[in-house]
Amino acid sequence: MATHVACCEDTLALVHGGTVYAGKLTGDGLQVCTLSVLEPLPSLPVPVRRIGAGKGFLGITTADGELYTWGRNLYGQLGLDFASRANVTTPTLVRQFVFEPGRVQVHDFAGGWDHSVVITDHGVFACGNNSNGVLGNDEVQGESHRFYPVDWKGGTPLHKASCVACGDGHTVLLSSGSVITWGVKDYQCLGKTDSYHVQRPRALPPGLFRVKKM
Repeated sequence: MATHVACCEDTLALVHGGTVYAGKLTGDGLQVCTLSVLEPLPSLPVPVRRIGAGKGFLGITTADGELYTWGRNLYGQLGLDFASRANVTTPTLVRQFVFEPGRVQVHDFAGGWDHSVVITDHGVFACGNNSNGVLGNDEVQGESHRFYPVDWKGGTPLHKASCVACGDGHTVLLSSGSVITWGVKDYQCLGKTDSYHVQRPRALPPGLFRVKKM
């Protein structure tokens, strides 16, 4: 049984038995969609706990709480803390969380268009392109090749967050029953109706969501 899944462009990847399997999707993505045979990805540390996908890049977290990333790295979205913008062809350990004092456990990873977000036991961190406040640090430009904490002023610590998802310039986080968003405002993808980008994470009001009983 698959325990986690991620999609990016024409690729589907899932975690089964601690191993990552991936395959290509063909078709228009709406009415016609064919999946090739899923094959295990080689050279990955196992067991893998979760997988996340961005535009041309992937990240996995292991059962030991380590983070590995690879793929497109134009804005430093792999979080590998070096200046090169070259693509990374093999899964590479994000050493920041391993060798800092009081080793940090990474629980979840998500990739967007050109940024990444992780949940750790020390909080939530982001890296990559910071256009329009995507990194949640109260700034609207620049980039980061290293994961930095998002600027959260809410009540519940973000290390209690359970999962994260990223889109084209925005992030959605689930933490202790609250939905927290930040980034670009386009198409009301942040669950809000005003005309401003959100440069710092903020919780959406509970009354915004109405779920019909099945």
